Amino acid sequence: MLLAFHILTRNTRINILVLSSFRGALTCLPPLAVVSVLLGQHLFRRDSWDIRLRVLGGMLVESVLWVIPLMALSHVTELVFLTAAGPATQPSTAGVLDSMLIGMGGGLYEEFVFHLLAIGIIMLIFVDGMSIPRIPAAILAVAATAVVFAFFHTDVGPFSGGDPFSAKDFAFRAAAGLYLGALFITRGFGIAVGAHVAWNVYIFVM
Repeated sequence: MLLAFHILTRNTRINILVLSSFRGALTCLPPLAVVSVLLGQHLFRRDSWDIRLRVLGGMLVESVLWVIPLMALSHVTELVFLTAAGPATQPSTAGVLDSMLIGMGGGLYEEFVFHLLAIGIIMLIFVDGMSIPRIPAAILAVAATAVVFAFFHTDVGPFSGGDPFSAKDFAFRAAAGLYLGALFITRGFGIAVGAHVAWNVYIFVM
């Protein structure tokens, strides 16, 4: 997905908040960061280099299935705030291909920043540095990153470039952040990215 996004994209990357600050020669830094961190993890854990198509196919199916709870969260949010049914995020006005690219790049890079990096750093500080039990530290990390994730998509305070603050959208994004963070902790980075990308494509294209 990373390769497809950076080969096919033209101007869509500026619509992704995580990438909006990287222009010109700096556009190579985000993909290099993702590849470097994932490769470093792979080498550190001495994982196998085998590519199993059955596993990749299973991850694809699982990622799509994990979107169903996100749909339920969206509808619960609509009911709580007594608004019309529909996704808690406005659909994209771009073309189908650009919308898919935005959804792909946004989901991938947001999972990388808010979960792989942020949760990893928080766990490193609290578990390895302060000897806090892993489960309470993981709950704290997921909750903290979910709140920042929700604020990141608004124009409140130091966060800019997102949507005007809406209690409904903030509540949904915080809940989605909790859900995706828990998915990252329990099922790993690949599944969390797959579910996030599938949700983005659903709301942007459908």
